[in-house]
Amino acid sequence: MTNQDDYSLVTLNAQLASVASQLINQLQQESDTFTIGSVRDGQKELAEPIDDSPAKTWLILKIDQPIGVASIEQGEIGLAILNKEQGQGIGQMVIQALISWAQQVGLAYLWLDVQEQNAPAIHIYQKLGFEFTGASQQLTLPNQRQVVILRMELPLK
Repeated sequence: MTNQDDYSLVTLNAQLASVASQLINQLQQESDTFTIGSVRDGQKELAEPIDDSPAKTWLILKIDQPIGVASIEQGEIGLAILNKEQGQGIGQMVIQALISWAQQVGLAYLWLDVQEQNAPAIHIYQKLGFEFTGASQQLTLPNQRQVVILRMELPLK
């Protein structure tokens, strides 16, 4: 069982930029998460209006060691955790913290995209109240792998 006291979220700042960069490089080697976001964002036909809603990025620490990153920007949740740390309940703890922060700053809703085959993540998001919007998108990644992403939302107000 995960000891919640071993984990913390630290706001990403200039002093942590080097650590975050190294972690993101490692996460990119383990997962297509960042590539999927880039490909998805590159396929948008019309630029979405930039809103001025609160945004924040955190490092996820396990006893002072960075193991992941989390963010909220324009209501979108981003989350990436090192493979060796997955399956221990960390993602659920982090998402709960992000929901709490979003409520504190007055966001109306949160949303995220999840890969269709990522059943563990989908289960966690549904458990926390996220629902499918019916929107999906098939993407071809630079490595030619095909993925389908599904949109989920959580109303906060």
